Amino acid sequence: MKVSSTKAERLLQIEGIVADHPGIHRSELARRLGVHKSTIGRDIDDLSVLYPLVEDENGGLLFPEGYSLDSITFSSYEAVYVYLACKLITDTLDRHSPYAASAIRKLGAAIEKVSPSLSDVMTTDADKLDGSRQIIDETFISVIEGLTENWIKHTNVRLEYNSPNHKELRIYEVGIIRILPNRPGGTFVVLTFQEKEKKLRLFRIDRIKSVTSLEHKFEVPDNPEVERKLSEAWSICGRGLLGKLERWGKSMEFNKCVAVGATGVGAMKIVEKWN
Repeated sequence: MKVSSTKAERLLQIEGIVADHPGIHRSELARRLGVHKSTIGRDIDDLSVLYPLVEDENGGLLFPEGYSLDSITFSSYEAVYVYLACKLITDTLDRHSPYAASAIRKLGAAIEKVSPSLSDVMTTDADKLDGSRQIIDETFISVIEGLTENWIKHTNVRLEYNSPNHKELRIYEVGIIRILPNRPGGTFVVLTFQEKEKKLRLFRIDRIKSVTSLEHKFEVPDNPEVERKLSEAWSICGRGLLGKLERWGKSMEFNKCVAVGATGVGAMKIVEKWN
């Protein structure tokens, strides 16, 4: 498991790991998180202020019997859809994501009573998300945090964005409408709106280098308009990429994959020319 870049990330990981593995020792937590045992000790003290963590007679950490991190309950049918939603995230992200892992662990704990097997699978998926095989990208985590904060507050942001050819940074001032998964790219995308230009824009989050809050309130367009423009955005993205594929060449693997997914047979004909 990768060393957490911030204490907040580490506390999230400890919370989820202790819930999934009651009786785990501080030394094992330190090994998993790649920090010194004394650091885990301080983290446990801080976490104990929020949650009633206890140690058993063998020094193992656990939550008291009957204690739950949440009060959400699901039927068995609802649990399946919770799992499928989480599976979309775990199959989409190829980057280290402690927040996603923590959320999935909590949801897994919430469905354990109705489906222990699904809960176990979700725990395993969560371990993958903050595991060592994921791409380490601290900028990606920072960007997710910035987008989330301003999405919740409905404030405009200034984005530093890598253009598709990765040769220059471009600046955009936008309001955030949605954050969405993008399975072909192994990342998320953010649907935004430029108020001055009245233009919808879609950005790959892994290409955003910084997010700056402008503290200017953003009014999300009416829902029917958002849904219509969201649909248009994907189709425009697909057509645009299809038209650029031959110019960009084989090195742009992501663009090839997205175009195939978005435009189907037409893109496949171009891909065949490359192979």
